[in-house]
Amino acid sequence: MKSLQRITIYIIIFHCASSILAQRSILDAFTPSATTQKVIRDQTINGIRGHYIDPSIGELDHIPVHKFLTYNKDDSSRFIIPFNLKFINCTFPETLIIEGMKFPSSLQFENCHFLEGVLIRNVQVENFKFSNNTGLVTQIEDVSAQSLRISKDKMEEWISISGSTFHKEVNIAAKTNSLDVKNNLFTTPKPIIEVTHENLFHTSSPTESVYIEIETFGLEINGNRFLNGNMFDIVHIWVLDANGILIANNKVDGYFALNGKSEFLDMYGNEFHKFDIRSFILPEFNSSIPWEEIDGYKLSHSWGKGEPYEFLPEEQLEDFYEQMNFADESETYMPEFYEAETKKELLSKWFFDKLMGDYYRIYQTYKVKGQIENANAIYVEMKDVYGRRYKALYQQDSNLTTFLTWKLNQLLKFYTEHGTQPIKAIVISIYIILLFGLIYFLFPNEWDSLEWTRKSFTKLTRKQRISLVVAHLLNSLVLSLNAFVTLGFGRIPTSGFPRYVTVIQGSIGWFLLSLFTVALINQTLF
Repeated sequence: MKSLQRITIYIIIFHCASSILAQRSILDAFTPSATTQKVIRDQTINGIRGHYIDPSIGELDHIPVHKFLTYNKDDSSRFIIPFNLKFINCTFPETLIIEGMKFPSSLQFENCHFLEGVLIRNVQVENFKFSNNTGLVTQIEDVSAQSLRISKDKMEEWISISGSTFHKEVNIAAKTNSLDVKNNLFTTPKPIIEVTHENLFHTSSPTESVYIEIETFGLEINGNRFLNGNMFDIVHIWVLDANGILIANNKVDGYFALNGKSEFLDMYGNEFHKFDIRSFILPEFNSSIPWEEIDGYKLSHSWGKGEPYEFLPEEQLEDFYEQMNFADESETYMPEFYEAETKKELLSKWFFDKLMGDYYRIYQTYKVKGQIENANAIYVEMKDVYGRRYKALYQQDSNLTTFLTWKLNQLLKFYTEHGTQPIKAIVISIYIILLFGLIYFLFPNEWDSLEWTRKSFTKLTRKQRISLVVAHLLNSLVLSLNAFVTLGFGRIPTSGFPRYVTVIQGSIGWFLLSLFTVALINQTLF
């Protein structure tokens, strides 16, 4: 911004303070209970060159100080302004700069037109509010506030919020070419009532400390900390058909819910407690979502508490009620959060299928881009969540089918990581062959030397004893290998208990080798 085009708000403040003090005593004007809001309406406010406060000096330049007006400073060298400001239907032909000030409560702009833009820098205030404004640029830098609300603003070039701290909430609904939210701290107090993960659904009262609904070409959320103090707090981002979204280097204590549509999505360096893309259309070829940022069962859904008809299309209601499996038919509310953890959540197939759909969509993006390790990792976690559901189904209806379905899922996890690691199957097979080989080693078999077995072991020389032990061990391992891979014996070369063991091992080997073959083909044809 050109320095000669800056508008100083100090002149406005000076005149506002003068008019206020002219109408009341000095004592009343500076009494805390007498905080005043000055409304500036229907004015065109032009810049006056040279009338500007140098924050490093802290002196008014070329402005005669009113005899009743004094400016105090706080610990951060901000000028303490004794009244709130509200601009309504004002026009600013040049860039408006509000810098180095502390307001009692609020700073508001409503239906204003910034021909060049507005810069709010190093300002402390409880509530910022922008409503129905137009212009080129809005920049908010190094601000400390309880809340920020931007409603229906239209900025042609960009809106930037950086280096600021917000202690309660941020609500943005605007249209601009670019929105940048960088290096900010968002905090909310811990709830008075402790939030718990109950036996049924999460029944906490969700909060949205940050809600952004933006129509933009590009969105960047970078380097922010969302320290909510509440694991069920939602950072809610709605993007209306953007060209590109960058989400990088953020730390989120609660839910991060991304909704809308974009042609490109890039993510890196983030720490999420939970991640929700239920209402986001993933660009199949242009999505970059590092698996390490969302692994550990972080994929989940955030809903709003209420009746299903408030959220779902009419054609989905019948399916919803059929699949919910309510323990109590009178309980028809939507869950506020769904994480597929509790038995009630796992038995609710409608919500379960929605969550599994997100797993599969991300799996497909990894697969299309050839990211085999990421695709395998999310597939394994998805099958693990299915394993939870199979267990819950067995607990609800204990029959052989549900039991075998649950245990097969566990076996596939143990043996091949659900078909993603055929090498693990080989390693486990080797251990199984060695284990059965040790069992066979305890019994003689027909492959041992008949001449040596007729002699007393103690009469053999040391060399003969070692040779006999090694030969018997090798015969036992070969017998175990032969039984495991089911090559066939013609006649099983042992008798008694080991004969039955070979039948059991052959059945295990046949089944496990089939799983290995499927896993190998799955990875070969990936």
